[in-house]
Amino acid sequence: MASRAPSKKIAKISPPDSKPSQAKLILALLFAAGAIGVLIFRTHSTLQNAKPALLHLSDDVILGDAPPLPGDDLNTFREKMTQCSALQVEARSKPADVQAWAKAGQAAMVLGDYLSASTDFQRLIQLNTSASSDIYDALGQSQAQLGQRSKALLTYQTLLKRFPHSAEGYIGLSRAQSSFGNKIESLKTLDDASHVMQTIPDRIHIAHEFEQKGDLARALQESQSVLTSSPDDPLAMLMTGHLLFMLVRLPEAQQIYSKLTLAHPEDGKARYTYAEILDNPMTKGRDRQMAENILLDMIQQDPRDPKPYAKLGAMYFEQGHFKQSAYIYIRLLELVPDSAAARLQLAQAYAKLGDLKSSQSQQEIAQRLLMRDREEAQLQADIARQPADAVARLKLALHYQNYGQFGNSLPPLQAAFSIDSGNKAIQSSIQKTYADLHVPLLQ
Repeated sequence: MASRAPSKKIAKISPPDSKPSQAKLILALLFAAGAIGVLIFRTHSTLQNAKPALLHLSDDVILGDAPPLPGDDLNTFREKMTQCSALQVEARSKPADVQAWAKAGQAAMVLGDYLSASTDFQRLIQLNTSASSDIYDALGQSQAQLGQRSKALLTYQTLLKRFPHSAEGYIGLSRAQSSFGNKIESLKTLDDASHVMQTIPDRIHIAHEFEQKGDLARALQESQSVLTSSPDDPLAMLMTGHLLFMLVRLPEAQQIYSKLTLAHPEDGKARYTYAEILDNPMTKGRDRQMAENILLDMIQQDPRDPKPYAKLGAMYFEQGHFKQSAYIYIRLLELVPDSAAARLQLAQAYAKLGDLKSSQSQQEIAQRLLMRDREEAQLQADIARQPADAVARLKLALHYQNYGQFGNSLPPLQAAFSIDSGNKAIQSSIQKTYADLHVPLLQ
């Protein structure tokens, strides 16, 4: 690796906020005392070299312990459900209070309590004949999540009759059609939307939906159409550059992102993809030092965004900087402790550093997480094949509960109950879950 110019220390990367254990508090005091430190260096510019100074993570980093797997989220989710339930009870005590129903519905939507949310938003529409498109969209989303195919489709059709230029209406209808297995109808809805949308954000949103459904060519066509008419619009530039990158049209993507990051250095998404382009071995003039600089600066600006950690850790490992790689993956696991990929990468970095005990420990955790993730993917595939199968949704809910993910379990459990409330196993499961959450099942 080419030698770097003399360096000076700058402020260390701030660790993400969390509730530290006693050991972590002691470690924090050691950091504060200056006994150890995270060293990021900035290379100097010289009079002969006008390049800006670059950030670099030195090999003097101190490796702490990888965080353990988190326990189940039952208590945390119970507290959130209790708060949400209180809002539901308050709304029902004020049957004509629009604000109370809106507040309850929004809280339920955020939590994934779609049974309550659908009831709340239906009530809002009854109370307010001039309800906004957002209310209809929220109702449609709730019904789709609950597997209520005919209700969701009718809600979005009503939305589009009332708001014929609503991006939420077309996108929501397309997503609902897709979730119920109607792929052709879903794409046709997006095609219809592309001829109706007028504002740049709406048109870019349609391009994004085409991408989500795997039609990158059509997504690029929509995005480039916007960019042609508005060549300096950051949304159009961001989406077009992203799609060009996904299609491995790197020179074109690099040109757009170079311009975009210069004009909008605060745009984290643009900077991240620009770093990916700069690090890509197929990029002409590949610049891994600049990519490292961008990612480290992103971490300093937003220590809780996991994406730059994952990319940076992989970069360091590929370059043989195994200590820096291990350090970054430990930091990533502080944010997402149940990431199988991060555990595997950390295990590999430990192995390269000769710490076989730590490597084996992380490998064992990663294997358990991989088994969990494979089961989840299979169950979700079963639902995608048979959207009206209530038992398939119950199996997914029980899977989440088995792994202590009670927050994730509620939507598929409610969907199972909504599709087949007479099923004894589903009745038993939802009653037990609500009893464990210490809240009533409101219908």
